[in-house]
Amino acid sequence: MRIAITMCVLCALVGPAQGYFQAEITPDNLVVEGEGNGHDGGAWVESENTGPAWQSQWFYNTQDGNDLEERPSPLDPSETARKKIWPQIMVYPELTGQSHYIEVGLSWTTADYPETGLAGVPPVGSLTPEEEALYIGRQTIFAGYIDEATAVTPMDIAFFRDPPFIVPDFDPEWFAVDIRVDPTEHVNPGNLLVHGRLWHDSIVWGDYDRDADVDVDDIHQHNDFMDIGGGWDYLGDYDFDFDVDRDDLEYLVTEIVGVDMADFDLDGDSDLDDYAILSGAVDANATPAQGRFWYDMNVDDTLDQDDLDYYFTEVLGLSRAADFDDDLDIDADDIAALVANMGNPAYDLDGDADADEDDLIYMIENLVQWSRPGGESGIGTKRGDANLDGLVNATDLAIMKASFGDSGIDWSGANLNVDDVVNGTDLAILKANFGLAAPTGTVPEPVTLGLLGLGGLALLRRKGGYAG
Repeated sequence: MRIAITMCVLCALVGPAQGYFQAEITPDNLVVEGEGNGHDGGAWVESENTGPAWQSQWFYNTQDGNDLEERPSPLDPSETARKKIWPQIMVYPELTGQSHYIEVGLSWTTADYPETGLAGVPPVGSLTPEEEALYIGRQTIFAGYIDEATAVTPMDIAFFRDPPFIVPDFDPEWFAVDIRVDPTEHVNPGNLLVHGRLWHDSIVWGDYDRDADVDVDDIHQHNDFMDIGGGWDYLGDYDFDFDVDRDDLEYLVTEIVGVDMADFDLDGDSDLDDYAILSGAVDANATPAQGRFWYDMNVDDTLDQDDLDYYFTEVLGLSRAADFDDDLDIDADDIAALVANMGNPAYDLDGDADADEDDLIYMIENLVQWSRPGGESGIGTKRGDANLDGLVNATDLAIMKASFGDSGIDWSGANLNVDDVVNGTDLAILKANFGLAAPTGTVPEPVTLGLLGLGGLALLRRKGGYAG
């Protein structure tokens, strides 16, 4: 007796493509009635090298749209492309109330299967066991007994919030729905009708806006998904734990985009430009759709000064205490501020409750920022580096010559200690560090120091002598 079930008319969906199928399978594992919109007019084909054989209907991988035959837009397999499938499958036993066994699965062509195009064919026909193992991947999604109409996959897929099946590792060109019974182990009393539909979508992980680029907009979209606990279909659930959370955000930023979590402009460096972006997000109290969770540096679910301080100290490695003029860098102006406030505990940097020359040395060697015209930069240099380029060299000596003997001079004029005059004490400091380079530095040859002792003093004396 043939089971009479009317197939639902499929409603059109925007986005994922849609396939439908129906089959009546006998206790002998034969499909006697079948249809669908898959390959070859919805034909069901048998895999010959499995026992019992799988009965499969294959579908071509279109990127979007509902008419599979008119949208030949497969995505090439790649490391980031994935196939997501939302199966909705019902099984009806011919004899209600009696136990029937069935297995339902999904299969797909592997990356080893030669690309065919829409006019080609999936891996059907006479395949050797080795070829089938090489060309077809398969996952059983249901195996068990039913005695009444049963949904073997989730049926409530409104807004695609149910976790989909995700083909591992890449985006295949063909995929199939598989069914089989096992007459050797489980003798069914009658036929089974299987029907359902598959929504499927080719995606590039992280490219939520489908612009072929994973960028800041996509990261912000992921933040919005985090706010609701999951995207339309858990698109951002990269660790497959049925939740879109910070672990997935970190995977998106560090693995898919390939930058550090603190690199907000995605240029490969976490620097003051990113700090400025963070500052803007804090000022605006950014929403999840504006990247709120990404910018929450200390992960306390708030955007505030603590996040800025965390970035400044933990990411940039700077001391907020040493940025005395609050201009987001530690430079000659901050050195001057420290020198002008010797003795004031508020300017203590080395933790001994006072501000003295030790704090100046600590600041120069550990906190001050230096940069060179060629783009090199770093943190920490040596006393003697008057122009803060990470080098103690002839340029610094020339600066000292220009201001030697003058008072009221700060660091940028080569006043290298805590007084206000450039004199022999400063020259001795420069001489001791001459030739050193930040951050690693090299010890200059003794002859260099000797030449500085003679030539440097001569240069300074030509200006008119020196004090000290």
